[in-house]
Amino acid sequence: MIFEILTVIVLIIASYEDIKRREVSNIYFYIMILLSRIAKQKIDLCLIIYIIFLIIIKNIFDKNIGYGDIKILIGIGFINGYEVSIISFILASIFSIVYMLISKKKKIAFIPFIVIGYILLILCKNIDII
Repeated sequence: MIFEILTVIVLIIASYEDIKRREVSNIYFYIMILLSRIAKQKIDLCLIIYIIFLIIIKNIFDKNIGYGDIKILIGIGFINGYEVSIISFILASIFSIVYMLISKKKKIAFIPFIVIGYILLILCKNIDII
């Protein structure tokens, strides 16, 4: 639970930077990697495949998703496993599409939606909904 709380703090700070600058420092990715090493999370083949998938997604949707978004999702994958990162990504995508349709904005900061998806998923997991 402590690693999830620390991850949320890192994500919220990264979110703020994404909103303000449309760019995210690498430090958040490095902190998340450090947290995963402290938590002694294992890197498995599925996580490697997921990272390759995210890089392919970035190259396909080059203008819509940035490397900062990809690094944050990879960081979540390192800390909580690729499953949590995938579900956070799907939830973030749904929330961001709804937001874009309502607000009529063409460009948005994506990390805040990753944070919302991640928090929702962690809350559901901790109260045994998932």
